Amino acid sequence: METMQASSIKLGLCVPLLNAGSNAQALAEALRQQTRMPDRLLVIDSGCTDGSVAPFLEQGAEVLAVERDRFDHGGVRRLAVEHLADCDVLLFMTQDALPANERSIELLVEALLASPKYGLAYGRQLRRFPSETLDARLRDFNYPPQDRVKSSADVQELGLRTAFASDVFAAYRRKALLAVGNFPPRVLVNEDMLVAAHMLLAGWKVVYCARAEVFHAHEHTLAQEWQRFFDIGVFHAREPWIREAFGRAEGEGWRFVRSRLLEEHKILSLLPMLGRCGVRWAAFRAGLLEKWLPLAFKRRLSAQKAFWIQETAERRLRRKDSFAGILQRMEAPQTTVVIDEDVRELFAEQGLDSFEAFMALEGEPVCHKRGRSVCRFRAGGRLFYLKKNFLDRTELLKGLWRLQFLRREADHEWRRIEQVGLSGIPVVTPVARGSQTWKNIEIASFLVTEALYGAIALDEILQDDFFRMEFGERNILSHKLAALIRRFHDQGFNHQDLYLNHIFMDSERRFYLLDLQRVELKSPLHDYRVIKDLAQLNYSAKSTGRLSSGRRLRFLLSYLGIGRLDQRARQMLLRIVAKTARIARHDVKLHKARKARGELP
Repeated sequence: METMQASSIKLGLCVPLLNAGSNAQALAEALRQQTRMPDRLLVIDSGCTDGSVAPFLEQGAEVLAVERDRFDHGGVRRLAVEHLADCDVLLFMTQDALPANERSIELLVEALLASPKYGLAYGRQLRRFPSETLDARLRDFNYPPQDRVKSSADVQELGLRTAFASDVFAAYRRKALLAVGNFPPRVLVNEDMLVAAHMLLAGWKVVYCARAEVFHAHEHTLAQEWQRFFDIGVFHAREPWIREAFGRAEGEGWRFVRSRLLEEHKILSLLPMLGRCGVRWAAFRAGLLEKWLPLAFKRRLSAQKAFWIQETAERRLRRKDSFAGILQRMEAPQTTVVIDEDVRELFAEQGLDSFEAFMALEGEPVCHKRGRSVCRFRAGGRLFYLKKNFLDRTELLKGLWRLQFLRREADHEWRRIEQVGLSGIPVVTPVARGSQTWKNIEIASFLVTEALYGAIALDEILQDDFFRMEFGERNILSHKLAALIRRFHDQGFNHQDLYLNHIFMDSERRFYLLDLQRVELKSPLHDYRVIKDLAQLNYSAKSTGRLSSGRRLRFLLSYLGIGRLDQRARQMLLRIVAKTARIARHDVKLHKARKARGELP
């Protein structure tokens, strides 16, 4: 990637407007005084009736009109990106933001262009007047005076704040924005966080430039607080992968309280804010449950009335009085397929260019379970593994019983492979995925990964090759594996299927983790999840009959980084042994059940 100079790029600025009042004149005047003026100024007029557009027209602004009932935070910004097609950098501001000095835009653009790896930069928001309200303190927490460059490696430290960004004052590199699919055409709120999260997972970095400042602040009523956080909850309910990848939003509130109020010993100042925090929490939780709420009720609870008006209109269009009309308008299942460019032509030669083609491929069977099957196939001299997922009634009922919501299996595993790989742990290479959905419910999906050439599963190695090695080499490998598993857990991951046949080793003695479909990312990682992983590893090692209890104990000591058993290690060992016994009993029942279903010979 080439570094662009601030003076050579073309800058486009977009400001959505709706009856901005005096703010419009103030913002237009402040833009006129900037040391870096935009090359193109675009105003999105969503039905202004107070002359808000006029001050910008005096500066030669272009105007796009959008019906107020059709306004969408993602849709209008997507429209702006398409309209400003010749701009290298796209700057977005809201109508109530005011540059704090004449260099605000210049500094923000310079921060974005400082590295070709930076995809998004956003500026600092200052209070207009001194205030000690919850909003004001939270603004200081989210917008500190220090610059920060964020990448996917910061998830453990920052959690969900890693993906935090704000379109109140933000600049996007066009190349990065288009690489992650542009702004979504429909999103309730948080379009900035959605794009930032996609960029981070794609390898781009997000820049917070504290020197690029704007004045922007709101004092919300309790009713407005409810509406705002209800909308945020709906956003997270519809984009659950963000919480899976970056952490829960609820934890950020306590982090704010702890870092800003408790550390300053202002316990009394916390008490009046508890009611407002409670409103925010309740509204957010209500938003997470939006799929069970009637549309009319959601519209009353939300600040974005236009979004729900559109949703209501679209739902009415899908309804027909007659049975024939219902059949005519019934949605067909939607299919999506993503194939890596490296194998696209190779797969096309095999006729593998559609969802149906991949699902029809039989290949050489590897395993078959309820709701899932794996086979391998060759293409162009290369070996690939194809995992197919199906919506199984029994697995669906089990998930509902455990209050586990349906997820996109192939997308989930692809994302987990990327996340674990970015943490420095060797994994397989995913090359293609696809899904078939109806009403946003996954019916079937597939994932294709390339084989690990020359690598062998550890349970096979233990049968022969392991004991041909020198004693010292066996100890080195044991320590190396323990360090890998410890690093995996320290990153907040737990495998849930950490058996020896899911760990491979190649000729260079490098370990790989496979079958990451059930991997969870929790921060912090609870002890019981670690115990489960270690018990599964202990059970599979014990089942080989080749590793003594003493060697398995030394592995645990190596994992813990200690030389001998202490009180904590003894307690952990007892829990692992107990969990291993439960796994053994469950495995006997599972083996019988799978044999009865014909999945095993």
